[in-house]
Amino acid sequence: MAKKSTKKSEKKHPSKSTAKGAAGEKPGRVETEAKKSAPMNQEKKELIAQLNSLVANLNEVSIAFLIRQADVLLHNTRVEEERTRFHAHDERLDKHISPTPADKDHVHVKEGEDGSFFVIAINTARNFFALDEMRKLVKICHAAENERDAGERLFNWFSREKGEVIKNTRISGPGDPALVTIYKYIINNYDVKE
Repeated sequence: MAKKSTKKSEKKHPSKSTAKGAAGEKPGRVETEAKKSAPMNQEKKELIAQLNSLVANLNEVSIAFLIRQADVLLHNTRVEEERTRFHAHDERLDKHISPTPADKDHVHVKEGEDGSFFVIAINTARNFFALDEMRKLVKICHAAENERDAGERLFNWFSREKGEVIKNTRISGPGDPALVTIYKYIINNYDVKE
């Protein structure tokens, strides 16, 4: 590929007290948060009963381990609930905020000082390409018969080899204007290296 000459803390576990048994509680009994939540279905009641019968036969170390595992499960559940609430809030905001207009008609290509990499910036995304990847792009563009063919070839290659380009640049498909812009820039500025 030759460039054309035209352009140069530790967490405290409140549930650990249940391993020793709280006042008035039977030893080995697993305390649940079900009392605080909605009524339990029959399957959950049966599972808790099964767990309680198993816990009664475990030693203190095993019970402490189960409590730590339960803490992890509860934490993960809370994190997932928070994530779901955050995404729902984020989606509501997205409906009220107009998105930044896409700029898929302008491209800027920067070559690394040593020529080992290239950055193609388009639609606010900076896409990095190694020298061999850039050479493949140049060959793909010069092999295309027209803009439509180039769009299909580029989209297929990005899908197979550089999926992050499609995601970062928000390329919707083979007919996306960003692909035409990249194609035009490359055929006007680079030749296939023999």
